[in-house]
Amino acid sequence: MSAGPLWLASLCLIGLLSARGAGAAAAAYGEATKEQLKAAMLFQVARFVEWPATRSGGGPSVPLVIAVVDADAIGQHLSQIVEAQTIAGRPVVVKRLRRAGDLTGPFDLLFIGAARDEAIPGLLRSLGGAAVLTVSDSHDFVRRGGIIAFREDRDRIAFDVSLANARRANLRISSRLLSLAKTVVGRSEEVDP
Repeated sequence: MSAGPLWLASLCLIGLLSARGAGAAAAAYGEATKEQLKAAMLFQVARFVEWPATRSGGGPSVPLVIAVVDADAIGQHLSQIVEAQTIAGRPVVVKRLRRAGDLTGPFDLLFIGAARDEAIPGLLRSLGGAAVLTVSDSHDFVRRGGIIAFREDRDRIAFDVSLANARRANLRISSRLLSLAKTVVGRSEEVDP
């Protein structure tokens, strides 16, 4: 599969989420790899999630922390994307981890690489219902308890969302983001605008 069609289709998603983000992504990447696209999508997706006030209660000085486990290329690209960026007025910090055992400290978003597939159930259980947006490119991630799953769909990267899992984590996902999802599990219940 060439990066060209994949890049163009995914850029449309990023563009729909944020015109400024799409322009920055296009300028930064030209022809992007799948890892670059996933990193850009991860940043854009985070912009359409609302965390409980207790996590961001310290105001704009409390960083929004994104932990990336076993997906170093995505973490590296994400670190470049978030430099000097904010989400809901909060600076963004990326923690790149090679092993699930290195996962410590408060974080708001957890990206688990597909190579870590066998560890996903344990990682999700270890969160214990914390207000953490869980994202992965692992097969069946939302059915296994995750909130957002990236997946290849023909020549683009699509994503699925579980509203039930988001509610359990006390997260609100924008209807704008949900309208772009390939599949939304639990859509029949009330959706936040």
